[in-house]
Amino acid sequence: MRPDFVDYRVRKDAGLCCQALAEIGGRHALAVQSACIDEYGVNTVFHLPTGAVVKLFTASDTWEHEAAVMQCLHDQATGTAPRLLHTGSAAGLPYVVMSRLPGRALQHAWDELPRDAAIAVREQLGAVLRRVHACALPATTWPSVVRENLPAGVTPSWTAYIQTRRERAVDRQREKNCPAAWLQTMPAFLDEVGVHQNSPARVGLLHGEVNADHVFVTQEVGEWRVTGLLDFQAAMPGDPEHELAQAAFHCCVGEPACLRALLRGYGFANRELSRDLQRRFMAHFLLFAWCPFQRYIVKPEFSAGIPPGDFDALAGRWFDFGLVYKVSPPRKNLTFDPSVFYRTEDFKSSSTRPKPGYIRDTLLYAGDEREISIHMQTNRRSDVTFRPLTAAEEAAGYQIICDTVDWLRTKGIDLWRRPLPREVYAARQERGENFGLFVGGELAVIVSLVNGVPEYWAAEVKAVQPVWLCTLATATEFRRRDLGRQAVSEALRLLRGRVMYLDCKPGWLEEFYRSLGFVELEKKTFTLSHGPCGPIDAVLMRWMACPVSARLRFRPVTAQDVDNLLLIFGDPVAMEFWPATKTREEIVKSIERIRQGYREHGHGLWAVELKETGEFVGRVGLIHQEEGIEVGYALVPRHWHRGYATEAALACRDWAFEHLECDRMISFVHTRNLPSCRVAERNGMRVVTEITRANLPHHVYAITREEWENRP
Repeated sequence: MRPDFVDYRVRKDAGLCCQALAEIGGRHALAVQSACIDEYGVNTVFHLPTGAVVKLFTASDTWEHEAAVMQCLHDQATGTAPRLLHTGSAAGLPYVVMSRLPGRALQHAWDELPRDAAIAVREQLGAVLRRVHACALPATTWPSVVRENLPAGVTPSWTAYIQTRRERAVDRQREKNCPAAWLQTMPAFLDEVGVHQNSPARVGLLHGEVNADHVFVTQEVGEWRVTGLLDFQAAMPGDPEHELAQAAFHCCVGEPACLRALLRGYGFANRELSRDLQRRFMAHFLLFAWCPFQRYIVKPEFSAGIPPGDFDALAGRWFDFGLVYKVSPPRKNLTFDPSVFYRTEDFKSSSTRPKPGYIRDTLLYAGDEREISIHMQTNRRSDVTFRPLTAAEEAAGYQIICDTVDWLRTKGIDLWRRPLPREVYAARQERGENFGLFVGGELAVIVSLVNGVPEYWAAEVKAVQPVWLCTLATATEFRRRDLGRQAVSEALRLLRGRVMYLDCKPGWLEEFYRSLGFVELEKKTFTLSHGPCGPIDAVLMRWMACPVSARLRFRPVTAQDVDNLLLIFGDPVAMEFWPATKTREEIVKSIERIRQGYREHGHGLWAVELKETGEFVGRVGLIHQEEGIEVGYALVPRHWHRGYATEAALACRDWAFEHLECDRMISFVHTRNLPSCRVAERNGMRVVTEITRANLPHHVYAITREEWENRP
């Protein structure tokens, strides 16, 4: 299930907004000529090419409130919101100028998140909400949505607000044509749960409207992360559970693992994920100021099999923790509270998956509740570190490798017949090539990184200073927690600008590494001196994460892209500022050079497609030149003048500065190619010189790392 997108756009006077933008640009020395407008919501928003965002408001109190909340979050160093740059009024419209959060809205990245990344993003979102809720409240804390919901003369407070929401909840849903069966049982359910009657355990600063459009995410070093929240117009002090209920529905509905991750990131223990919490979430959801209950309850994917009017059953569906709550029969001295939930992951797996509400005695994970509690606390990964192994930890690391080899054999992955020779492992330890991922001070994952590549892959690897991932092993008690993925991500951070390679058997391991951003280079059969007697099938892989952007998908260029590239390089219009068009044979050779660049550098020129349709847009990416790393872009003519070139170029520029050790980025543009010149300028570049390339005059555009880091 996935909540749909609702367009709440309010059309405003475009001329007035543009006039205001021009005044703002002049007042604060901002480049506004190429601003992109985003009219979603009740306020007009302009995205500037320099990275700043201008937001125009319709009511002065609204902007003052949002600016105060953003400043509060910035002052308390939460790292959860854009940075407030300027405020004021232009052309009669209040405005706020803020920094742009990296990445894009979760709503637009939802479909491309791998399963493990989706779970990790929700866990990070929980941590972000916890930091926001822990903030000291600013002086102006009550937004217009609260004042509009309170009777005249009532002093704003959380208690007054939530009680008023309860009084009006049924009428509001009736006005929205909510089915009668649900209207009939709603009052009794709300009063029985009573979230509007009890004072919250604590009051925190709520964002006010957490949904997939207001959560921003980005991908870095093959790993997705939450970069912050947008739109604090509805921020208020209140019960954190009220906000968690909205985040649980809008970002996790129908995904129990994601919901558990959200709450785990916030700080919930599994024992706190009770039936009562589900019912409280359901009640808070019904009392939400913009509650969309009537829209979803009529959709089969949200309500199929739920008896009309049964809010308890609906709470179990919409806020499903994916847990079981009863263990029978009892075992020894093991006792469980039947009112709380336990994760199926907390019990040993078996060939027969346990039925909901029942765990067979043979599936019990631990001997007592204390051990299960330790198991769950470890899984939260709140105290994870990655560092080189010490001499005292060497033996523990080697034992993890041996155990992992045995475990892989049970999976049918038998690349090695016996563990890594101890002397080889010890030599790596002396050279400082063994690293460990530690959870709560315990060694959970061991990673070995070796300079160079094995002799049997030397002919296939052409990179300068390659690094070989020769060991990735997880301790038995830490498996099935995605810690291996985190260890590889940490290792990649250590290798900024260098290329990581590995090999593995085709199948399960290959898919695992592919999900981390590794791509296949070659498949080969060979025999190891310490391996089995017969030949081994292996896949050589290299890490190559691609840039990301809102509308475009980046992927490696393949031999199947010849016809796609002919749409550009075989078109006289597209090649107006090139020496000549290219033949099919020339394009085949250029693809071979691009693939060779992947081998040498781990990046290069990428094929770019539309996310919505998969249609080929162009070839954009990074080219290693004598003058530096170039951002190159060439698009199919029918996709010109839609902002795709700028979007792709910005993504490549940011990717390069974030992942590579480069002091500046450049672009070569024909002096008469004005559209491409504008793309370079929107990319934050300026002309530094002119040169002749292929007997044609070119501007050399450049942006330094310092300029990129200090961009607005």
